[in-house]
Amino acid sequence: MVIPRTLKFQGEFLVNNENQSDTVSVYISNGVIFLSDDRNRKKLIIRAFNLSMMLIYSEGAVVQNFEYDISGTEVGFFNHGPLGHPGDNEVDSRRVRGIHIAGNYSTKGLKLEFSGKTTEGESGFGTGEELPAWLFDINFLVPTDEIQSFLQKTDKQFANVSHLLPA
Repeated sequence: MVIPRTLKFQGEFLVNNENQSDTVSVYISNGVIFLSDDRNRKKLIIRAFNLSMMLIYSEGAVVQNFEYDISGTEVGFFNHGPLGHPGDNEVDSRRVRGIHIAGNYSTKGLKLEFSGKTTEGESGFGTGEELPAWLFDINFLVPTDEIQSFLQKTDKQFANVSHLLPA
């Protein structure tokens, strides 16, 4: 069993077409993926996520390009905070009702993109202020030598998969 840990990858963390960070932190556990920037304290949390979505097999190989469109009442949320003192738990929050996930395997690694739009949000200061919806596009490259860690595979499990990836 592989214990989940936070991994950092080079990429873009765009909110309303403004890049928040050139690094994306990724944590995956129990069907939830957390994507956060390292500069502005923004975090996308998607509940309907499973690592098996990253490995689709066809004719003895891993499918190199894949896409998912997930929608529902609340497939996740987008937080910004803490806004004040970290212990105060003041976080702006917006729901995510739909997300597009696209992936591409190449000899460089696994390129992933998470894009969508939030609903209008609520201020973390409890003022009742309604926050505008956000467009987001978060993409990053999992380098070839880090795919095993990202997929949370043991050496034995990954040995059964690695030869099916692009060389």
